[in-house]
Amino acid sequence: METNEPHKSWVEISVEGDTESTEAICEIFQKHGIGDISIEELNISEEFRVGPQSMISDNPVLIKAYIPDDSHSNTLKQKIYSDIDYLSMIRPIKKLDETIIEDTEWAENWKKFFHANKIGNNVVVVPTWEEYKATNAETVIKLDPGMAFGTGLHPTTQLCLSQAEKFIGNNNTALDFGTGSGILSIALAQLGATQIIGIDIDPIAVRIANNNIELNNVSNIVTVVESSSPLDAIDLLNSKDEEKAFDLILANVTTNVLIDKCSEFLEVLHTGGILIGSGILQEQITEISYFFMDTGFRLIDVVSDGDWRAIIMKKV
Repeated sequence: METNEPHKSWVEISVEGDTESTEAICEIFQKHGIGDISIEELNISEEFRVGPQSMISDNPVLIKAYIPDDSHSNTLKQKIYSDIDYLSMIRPIKKLDETIIEDTEWAENWKKFFHANKIGNNVVVVPTWEEYKATNAETVIKLDPGMAFGTGLHPTTQLCLSQAEKFIGNNNTALDFGTGSGILSIALAQLGATQIIGIDIDPIAVRIANNNIELNNVSNIVTVVESSSPLDAIDLLNSKDEEKAFDLILANVTTNVLIDKCSEFLEVLHTGGILIGSGILQEQITEISYFFMDTGFRLIDVVSDGDWRAIIMKKV
């Protein structure tokens, strides 16, 4: 019988690749049902990163995934390693290591590389174990990522938030699809949205996101639940309108997921509403742009950070 109790130990699988292979490696882990993934750029000496160009595309990237250390872990590892071996024939993957991590060690591992980080124009993400003095123009998010993806360091998150700052306004409703640690939901609440629904397939991410939402005093604005469908999110939306719909959708996922959920995004978005889709590589942008336009969206803009792209779409 399965339980929702946190596991006492985890197998940390570390893969070192480059920027172009990052999404492919993450998709391997996600294919096998792993949502607990972290991405760290190596060889970075600055303690404080600024803006959406803070992740240098030429540097190696370390991707870490976490699976429960239980009776099923060996079978799962064999499947993952087989897929990564195949990928290594196409893209450079320098090493593959695994380590047993106790829950009590997790926070200390994060503290080694997660520091105050400015994303977008005025949002600063600050870990709970650091002090930070904000300027009057800055919005501070206190964050403890725990066993959840989302520290704001990755370009896909930064692209998503930098565009959300342009489109979010007072009285807006928003969907944060693939919420991870809750970082984008919290930012939207602090930028003026009145109701945000965050969804994630990973129960651990949902638990940690809710902790971070409470930490930032926005639990009256943000609701995060375990789900894989935007249609579930619309049922949670408070609305005086007969037809409930979101004004803004943020989807920081992968290209395959964006395409798979395109029709559902269209269904839960107001006419004239904005979809910001991130996690797209340069070579994928043409295909996904035409796919969304054929489905009922109009392309507003494409923004970039190194090899990564985000699309801004309007429902027409």
